[in-house]
Amino acid sequence: MIAHAAALRDGAEEIGALGRLLERPLSALALHVVFVASLVASVLVVATLAVRRPRAKELLARPWTDCDLLRLVSIVLALASLAGIATCWAEHRWSNRWTTEEWRALNLSMQSVTFHWPILAFAAARMRRLGVRSSDAFGMCRRSLPRDVLLAGVLYLAALPIVSATTWGAKTVMRWLGVEPALQPVLEATIDDGSGTLRAYLVFLAVVIAPVAEEILFRGIGLPVLARRLGPVAALGATSLIFAAIHCNLAAAAPLFVLSLAFGLAYLYTGSLTVPIAMHSAVNAVSLALASWLAR
Repeated sequence: MIAHAAALRDGAEEIGALGRLLERPLSALALHVVFVASLVASVLVVATLAVRRPRAKELLARPWTDCDLLRLVSIVLALASLAGIATCWAEHRWSNRWTTEEWRALNLSMQSVTFHWPILAFAAARMRRLGVRSSDAFGMCRRSLPRDVLLAGVLYLAALPIVSATTWGAKTVMRWLGVEPALQPVLEATIDDGSGTLRAYLVFLAVVIAPVAEEILFRGIGLPVLARRLGPVAALGATSLIFAAIHCNLAAAAPLFVLSLAFGLAYLYTGSLTVPIAMHSAVNAVSLALASWLAR
């Protein structure tokens, strides 16, 4: 009963926050516009997917190999392990110098340095060695950038209803089980005033670096490599499961899985990694904005 009461209380607080948002005319208008646009986008996307075939041949023709994926994963795991050990040692020795929020922000920054940046460096070095351009490696073309960004916006709106429903369902189930959903660490650090000068980097990380690096790993390299072994459908499921798992947030696992499926389908049907990158960036930017507003 206590857990159920807490669930009802927390749900009421979220409804109250939404009510305060709707009390503002401009905010209410924006929410209604987004709601209508998401429904229209959903219908358009479903109709398009019904008549358009995925670009599976283009996906399978990407130059990335099993060895590329294995090397990249090995490098990232090794660096992440070393960074974790170094951070724990430093926190144990100098724990009194910084606040908990500053240590959290520093830890997130270290994770980025040992996870996101090596992915970007590996992809750039491998492309240079193979002599391929971004159009060959990821289907990314400067001339199609405006179209890809527009497609990303439409696909993001189309995915919004099911992602929102999945988020609400996951949080409701967890609260009824007596488990309080927690924000992802990056969200907590960026909305916390105590994160200091690292806050700007964490925002840049969430909106720019993370979308590019994670899409290169999961969709750009991982998806075509696994698709050759398992087939496109199984590869979509596998990359989405791993994508949700590495974020280490139980409350966000289901929404992240759905989002990852949307990112993978976007790449599969458009052939350009720019589309899921832009979608990923939009998701993170909106999440940061909403979390910051609700924290006021």
